[in-house]
Amino acid sequence: YITCNSPPEGEAITHEIHLVSNDIEALLVDFLSELLFLFEIKNFVPMEFNFAHIDDESLEVICIGTVVSNLVCSTEIKGVTHHLLNVENTANGWEAKIYFDL
Repeated sequence: YITCNSPPEGEAITHEIHLVSNDIEALLVDFLSELLFLFEIKNFVPMEFNFAHIDDESLEVICIGTVVSNLVCSTEIKGVTHHLLNVENTANGWEAKIYFDL
C-alpha cells in the first residue's frame, strides 16, 4: 500500500496515454507500465480514468490525478510482467490476472 506524509499538491492534472500493442495482453502490460512510470518519475497518482477508445490492440485514455510528495511505499512495484498473464472477456466483463515484479 501507499501512504502519503502530505496531502495532494495543487489542482488535478491530466495525462493522456495513447498506446498500440500486438494484443490485449501486451496492451494491458504497456498501460500498467506507463502508469508505473508516471508514478515513479512524476509522483503522479491517478484517481480517475476516462477511456476515449479501447480495443484488442490500442487505447486512448485520459488519466486524472494529482502529484503527491513524500510518498512512503511498503512494497515497491519494480515492473509489470507477462508471466502467467491472463485476460478474458467474461459474462461479467473483462477480467485480468497479472503478476508484478516486486
